[in-house]
Amino acid sequence: MDNEEARLLDIQLIATLIFIGSLALSFYLTYSDKIDVLYDDPLIPDENYYKLSVFNRFLVFILSLVFLYTNYKNKQLAKSRNEPIEPFNLQITASNLNILAALIVLYVVITSGNYSIVTSVGNPNL
Repeated sequence: MDNEEARLLDIQLIATLIFIGSLALSFYLTYSDKIDVLYDDPLIPDENYYKLSVFNRFLVFILSLVFLYTNYKNKQLAKSRNEPIEPFNLQITASNLNILAALIVLYVVITSGNYSIVTSVGNPNL
């Protein structure tokens, strides 16, 4: 393993930890929705809920870009070593689809002005 490959793995580890944090935030937002539905008293005020939702969706978009970058760099490394690149092409395609999905959900959150899954905007928090 060379330094470039180790650096890319470090980037992926950090991005994965941040993604776990994003999942925790998504869980908290969904739990707030549940409390709102059951008791009509959300844990998070609407303005803060919206800001957290937009932040979380933007974070997922950035993480998708990071994973696309690492997949692209891994493909370049494999190519320079004359290794098969097809698995990396598939990972890059998956990363592109993740970016598209993250952009769509981010757009919906920003344009709707509300991100609660209990309203007419039925988007999952993840």
